[in-house]
Parts: sequence; C-alpha cells; structure tokens
Amino acid sequence: MSDSKAFKLPPEVIQRLTLRSDAKGLTQLAAHLSLLVLAGVALQASRDSLWLLVALPIYSTLLIFLFAPLHETIHYTVFKKRWLNSLVAAPIGFLLLIPFQSFRVFHYAHHRHTQNPELDPELLDMKPLIRRHYWWYLSG
Repeated sequence: MSDSKAFKLPPEVIQRLTLRSDAKGLTQLAAHLSLLVLAGVALQASRDSLWLLVALPIYSTLLIFLFAPLHETIHYTVFKKRWLNSLVAAPIGFLLLIPFQSFRVFHYAHHRHTQNPELDPELLDMKPLIRRHYWWYLSG
C-alpha cells in the first residue's frame, strides 16, 4: 500500500496513547527498577556459577533499556509535571553515562535537522575526545 493515509492512526487513538500521567509513569519506572534490582540480586547470587551466563544478559538488557525512559523524559512525554521528567532523567542519565541536559540539547538538534548530513548531530562525524573534554561531557 503506497497510500500514506492507510498508516495514520485516528486522532483519538493518538491522544490516548500520548496521555501523560505522573502515576502511570512512576508505576512503570518502579516496575523497571524493581526488575533491575531483582536481576542485580540474581547476578550477585550467580557470581560463581554458570547461572551467570543467564543473569548477566538479563541484567544488561534491563540496564540498557533504561534508555527508553531517558529518551521519553527528555521529551517531557512521561509525566504531566515537567520537573518530574527532569528529576527522573537525571539519575538515569547518570547510570547510563549520558548527561540528560546534554542529551536533551543533542536530541532536539537531531529532531530539528533529521537526516541533514550537515546539521543532524547523529550523522556528524565525531572527532576523538580528549580526556578533559570527555569528563566535561560526563559532568553534564
């Protein structure tokens, strides 16, 4: 089907899917963090066994999937209260070594210039960073 209208969702569905909620956001975050803690306990318990081969990928997957709430909170699309988005983004960014304020600026530039090879920061060649600049970047 080449007709782009065939892939559009009705406005009421889009509105329902994009509804921000402090309670739902905090519930989902608590569930994710609980699974991460449980996987961390399993990882610790399996340190000296072959169960480590199961626990490590599970823990690693849950950890890297923290990027999803980071991405959504920098867009302010999770919580009704804007400050709550930043409050949640800060520790997640710290855990992932992605300072949320820097990521927010970088990502907004990406959205403004998507697929423009001269302006989209995701397409620009990154020069090697010297250690001082890397630590400055990590500090946010």
